Amino acid sequence: MIMRFAQKLRRAKDGDHKGINSILIMYQLLSLKNAVLDGRLGGDLYQELCITLMRSIQLFKIKGYEKALRS
Repeated sequence: MIMRFAQKLRRAKDGDHKGINSILIMYQLLSLKNAVLDGRLGGDLYQELCITLMRSIQLFKIKGYEKALRS
């Protein structure tokens, strides 16, 4: 089943592990790109970026996506 971003976000904000994981996967390549310093992957930095993303999920606003959530 393909979920729209708003649905994934709502599930993640509700604490659903699949919703959180799907958002982490969406941003995985960006996080990996930003965790590379001097040509080397910083594992700790990548982990911190993932933790920051998980914490940030609660801060996302869904107001503009109410119609999408109903469909």
